[in-house]
Amino acid sequence: MKPFNLDSDKFLEYLKVNFDSILLDVRTDEEYESARIPGSILIDYYQSDFF
Repeated sequence: MKPFNLDSDKFLEYLKVNFDSILLDVRTDEEYESARIPGSILIDYYQSDFF
């Protein structure tokens, strides 16, 4: 399946029927620690190994 973007409401509906979905949280460690998105995977785009 080709990757695509959804807004938060559509993603919630999508998750109800697509259990193998992945939510990437592309923020800094500090932002992630201040407000985590349940079930998300953090990728800090400022880290040297991002690219």
